[in-house]
Amino acid sequence: MSAIPKSSYRIITPVNFSWSLKQIELYRKIIAFVKQIDSFRSPKVLLEQYSLPAQLIAFILVCVEKDLMNQRIVEFGSGTGRISLPLLKFFSAHLLCVDIDSETMHGLKRLLKSEKLDAELLLSAIEFLETYSWKDSYEVTIMNPPFGTKRRGIDIVFLEKALIFSKKVISIHKSNRESRRLIDRISRNYNKSCEILATLEFPIPPLYVFHKKKSHYVDVDVYRISEII
Repeated sequence: MSAIPKSSYRIITPVNFSWSLKQIELYRKIIAFVKQIDSFRSPKVLLEQYSLPAQLIAFILVCVEKDLMNQRIVEFGSGTGRISLPLLKFFSAHLLCVDIDSETMHGLKRLLKSEKLDAELLLSAIEFLETYSWKDSYEVTIMNPPFGTKRRGIDIVFLEKALIFSKKVISIHKSNRESRRLIDRISRNYNKSCEILATLEFPIPPLYVFHKKKSHYVDVDVYRISEII
C-alpha cells in the first residue's frame, strides 16, 4: 500500500491511511479532471455555495469507489458539476443531478454536452423534493449539503431526504460531537447505520463580503450511511 499524496486538505483521522497504486492513479486523474471544472462564479450566500477543492473531491470519491461503481446515483446540490462529472467519467454511474439554482443547472447542462456525458437534471429545492416518486430507483445519494449557517437545519433536511431517497448515503458534515450524535440518531430512525470514513480539515477561500480571513479552515466528517441488514 502507498501513502496518499500531499494535498490541500489535512487528514485528521484515521492517523494511518494508505491506498494502492491503482487508487492513487485514479485520485490523480480525478483531480486533473475536476480542476478543469469551474467553481461558482457568483456564489449565492443564502444557498451557502462553496466549491470543494479538487483534491478533497478526489479523496472522497476514491474512498467510496466500491459504493459508486456502476450504480444509480443521485446528487443533491449538484452545483457546477465538480462531483457529478467525475462520477459519470470515472465510475460509469447513472446519475440524477438535483439543484435549486437555475443558473448553475444551465451551466451544468452545457458542460455535460461539451464533455459528451449524459445525466438527468432536476431543478428543485431539496426540501420540496417528492422522494416517493423515485422509490427504489437509486442506490446511492451523494452530497455536499449546506452547513446550515444561513438556513438553520437545512443540512438535516438534505440528510433526511437522502435517507428516504436511496439505500446508501455518502455525505460530508461539519465535524463536532453534537453533529455526530444527531446524524447517528437520525440514521437509525431510518433503519440505517452511519460510519465516519475520515475526518478532514480543508480551507474555504474568502468568497463573501463577511469573510475577513484569506482562508477559513473547516473540519468535516465524511460519512457512509447504509441500510441495517
